[in-house]
Amino acid sequence: MSYVDDFGMTVSYGVGEGQELKNRTDVSTGAIHEIVTDIDYDRFGLPTVNSGTAFGRGIAKIPAGSIIDDAVLYIHSAAATPATTIDVGIAKKDGTVISADGLIPDATTSTGAKYDASATLMDASIGADDGYIVMTSAGNAAALKGLKGKLVVKFI
Repeated sequence: MSYVDDFGMTVSYGVGEGQELKNRTDVSTGAIHEIVTDIDYDRFGLPTVNSGTAFGRGIAKIPAGSIIDDAVLYIHSAAATPATTIDVGIAKKDGTVISADGLIPDATTSTGAKYDASATLMDASIGADDGYIVMTSAGNAAALKGLKGKLVVKFI
């Protein structure tokens, strides 16, 4: 089952992209859920933490206490400056960072690139607060023009 949430994100429960997860459960962990985030920098910018409690389009929520199972970032179209890097992490609703690059650190924005999850948040609880997927770039925002991709995060 999948649906598009208030932020325009496709949220899938049970069936993963290209992988059958419907019956995958474990006595200690439960069912795996998946969030797929489309990245189109020219239209929406990167999913980023806003000040206060308001979040913009592209912010996907992971419920409190969830355990990150996997994350993969695919770059479909390069940024204007392909050597520009982005970090994918998780923050609380109030903007407090749980981990700035705990999902995927230092992803170079080159066409055809694929980045697998880092070890920082893998197999660990995100904590007592809901987590929101955020991306940051140390580079110039203009350097991200043309960037398109997809982020897939699986959690229990």
